[in-house]
Amino acid sequence: MAEAIQSSVRFRGLRQALTPSPAVAHAIRFGVAVSAAIWLGKAPGLVENNAKWILITVLVLMQPTTGGFLLKGLARAAGTVAAAFTAIGLFGLFAQDPPLLMAGFFLVQALGAYGLSGQRYPYAWMVWAFTTAIVLAPALTGTGAVETIAFQRASMVGIGILLVLLVDALFWPVRAETSLRQSLASRARQLGEALGSAVASTSDRGGVAPQALGLGALAKQIPLVAATRTEIGVSRATADALQHAAMLLGILASRARALADPVSLSPEMAAQGGGIAAALTELAGRVEAALAEVADALMGSRPPASFSDELEQQILRLEAELDRVGRGAPGAAALAGRAADLRDLVAVQGTLQATLSSTGVYATESRAGAWRDFRPDPARVKIALRCGIAVIAAFLVLLVLDWPQNALVAPMALI
Repeated sequence: MAEAIQSSVRFRGLRQALTPSPAVAHAIRFGVAVSAAIWLGKAPGLVENNAKWILITVLVLMQPTTGGFLLKGLARAAGTVAAAFTAIGLFGLFAQDPPLLMAGFFLVQALGAYGLSGQRYPYAWMVWAFTTAIVLAPALTGTGAVETIAFQRASMVGIGILLVLLVDALFWPVRAETSLRQSLASRARQLGEALGSAVASTSDRGGVAPQALGLGALAKQIPLVAATRTEIGVSRATADALQHAAMLLGILASRARALADPVSLSPEMAAQGGGIAAALTELAGRVEAALAEVADALMGSRPPASFSDELEQQILRLEAELDRVGRGAPGAAALAGRAADLRDLVAVQGTLQATLSSTGVYATESRAGAWRDFRPDPARVKIALRCGIAVIAAFLVLLVLDWPQNALVAPMALI
């Protein structure tokens, strides 16, 4: 029995030693997928002229996390299929009427640009508009049937998506949920240390570096939040809770900026109110412990223990010390303002703990009336019109000069 246990421990140790870091694993997946895409492009039976679309799909879709790939892969698949049917429909209806065909093509490009400049599925809108142009170009120049090009494009993109899915599943997949939890937990611990230093800056711990309280680190978590929502095995409630946790940590960081400036006590205040410094020091420790508990809860399966009551008691103790010394004393007003800021911060921490304790606390708003309440954004409408005109102009230049269809890719990408 002991030998079996030791063998199991050695096996786990060897497995951990052979498991590459996330960055190395992503590099290996990327290299394998690209090599396989090039090989498939030369395999007999595939359309070699357009097999490059497999490689392009792989290059575009490879992401560090599984959820990130699924999010972008679904958007590319939906945009490609929609573009294939759109191109076939436009050409079938208006092939004999060029002005109407150009009008329909302009509408597609304008709608694609409008969707690309928004927040909901921008990549899918871009793929739809871009692929419609790519499929229509050979048909208009007489170098290919629109149905054939549409089928080739959709099938090559589908092969690329399946290839990325297979490679991602076989070579050390990295879950978006795990990465998001690690990122949020690291941010919570960092923020706890910064808040502790800021709160206790009247004693022996000094001030806090401004960058520790900045919001830049939270920007990196936005793609992980989106990727977690599409990851298989992650419930919608869990994804919502992690999204709210990221948002609340951002609010904590912004509230903590008010605490970054140290408060200096006058000699008289220090002599009369020794309890104030002690209360601040104790409160600093409680703040760090609360966020450390949040970080542990993010990485574990148990909800965080509530620290809100203890933090509230420490704030009440601080306010009692201020009342005892006298709020009109030198430096008392600054400390009273700091106590008020801390009360707001504790309220946000309580909400964060409640979010992690029950994933059903915050229900996702219903979007039933989203289309009913739709109002076009004037700025995005201008962008859509300009892009539509520019794409049509580039398209007409390509037709007049009889350039190959690939000449359309660069101007559309720039537009």
